[in-house]
Amino acid sequence: MKTHIECRTTYIKIITRIRTNSRHSRSPQGSFTSPNLRPPKLSPSKPATAGFTLLELTTILVVVGILMAIMAPGWNALLRRLTLNHAQDVVYQAIRDAQGTARRLNVPYQASFRELNGTVQWAIHPAGANATTAHWKNLDPSIQIDGETTLQLTGGIRRVQFKENGNVNGQLGRLTLSIRGKGGPRRCVLVSTLIGAIRKGEEQPKPDSSGRTCY
Repeated sequence: MKTHIECRTTYIKIITRIRTNSRHSRSPQGSFTSPNLRPPKLSPSKPATAGFTLLELTTILVVVGILMAIMAPGWNALLRRLTLNHAQDVVYQAIRDAQGTARRLNVPYQASFRELNGTVQWAIHPAGANATTAHWKNLDPSIQIDGETTLQLTGGIRRVQFKENGNVNGQLGRLTLSIRGKGGPRRCVLVSTLIGAIRKGEEQPKPDSSGRTCY
């Protein structure tokens, strides 16, 4: 009898302990977890840093400076070439306008060119009019009339005249332009035939029969 009572008592203690452990290990949501397992603590997130360091900024500035030093000569040469080409277009159109006006109005007309205070100017007007009173327009200040120019020079003015039919009245020739003080390429406009053929030219590696390189 005593043995039976002791076994029962032991059984009751085991059941009680199991129930006690079950109550302690049950989570609020009803799932069983080990008492020794804890969810990891989340540390507060650090704000992300933005921008460049002083070393990075210095490196960027050095690289940009090197690139500008490499590109600057080529860029300047391109700008000079574009300026020169534009001046050539203006001169070509001025001569064409003088020729067209002579045909339209049936009167001799003239395209005139000069340098005044370091600036190349152009005008179109009747051939018999006083050129100094014409409406003069300026080319870019960096442009000069080059020494290869052969248009007739009268009173400091280079000119080409056209008759009523558009043919050239007198001397043929060319107006050559270059960049002031820079040397480099030349551009020219040539009045090449008595019937009034006009064309553009540019500097060539070898001179022509007259010793000029722009043709």
